[in-house]
Amino acid sequence: LPRQFHTTIIENRKENHLKTAIWVFPLYLLIFNFFVFPIAWGGKILFLGQNVNPELFPILIPQKFGSILSASISMIIISSVTLSIMLSNNVIIPYGWIDTFKTKNDTFNNKNIVNIRKVSIFLLIITAFVFYKYLILESSLFSVGLVSFVLIAQLAPSFFGAIFWRRGTYTGAVIGLILGILICYINLIIPQYLKAINPELAINQYRILQFFKIPYLETIPQVFFWSLLANATVFTIISVSSKGNYRERNYAEIYVDIDHYIQNHEGAYIWRGKANVSDIEKIL
Repeated sequence: LPRQFHTTIIENRKENHLKTAIWVFPLYLLIFNFFVFPIAWGGKILFLGQNVNPELFPILIPQKFGSILSASISMIIISSVTLSIMLSNNVIIPYGWIDTFKTKNDTFNNKNIVNIRKVSIFLLIITAFVFYKYLILESSLFSVGLVSFVLIAQLAPSFFGAIFWRRGTYTGAVIGLILGILICYINLIIPQYLKAINPELAINQYRILQFFKIPYLETIPQVFFWSLLANATVFTIISVSSKGNYRERNYAEIYVDIDHYIQNHEGAYIWRGKANVSDIEKIL
């Protein structure tokens, strides 16, 4: 989630912070869940007999007592700010502004980075509103969240492959990700579009994976299974049948064997693996 990324990456300035976080964060989650019970109980009492989505109790209960601001505002703020940082740092600046920032001074760069993030925040909020208004208005937060988790789970094969496996390649990871996301898009996102266009449509007939239907699984678990299977299979096949360049193999070996390389700080960045003659010729 964007706010978790903000806390663990952006706000994490020192390694010592992790020593506190590994016990404070689970404790926070445990304590936080105690508040679910009174909110759920109060919502059932206050909205007895009304057709109200229980997911909206934290918003509707304050509104019922005259408070129009609620936790949803803070969610919008932190998600927009964090997503704008992710968008600017990983997409806009590397692929559009990096050459300009290399030649300009810090004052110019700082001002333009702030402006890029302001525009990103505005565009993200507008895009999210359009997406909500015209595509998922009838969907529950729970179902939208599950789709999001299925999509983010596509990172798993390449993520764990990078940690434990030297042979994993960049090309295999990218193609596996594209295939997994494509399967999710066709089977989870497009049906939402069709449902928004015509609520009378039977969405089931548009799912391309009906041929591979697993009887005891719902749609989202099915898509999760097949997308991850296709993603991991393609990643593995391409990685074992192709060879990354010398730089890629160098980083892979250091990354997988980090405990070995970090023992001697001076030699931590010295590659001690094998080199192909063709790679040496390219360097020379």
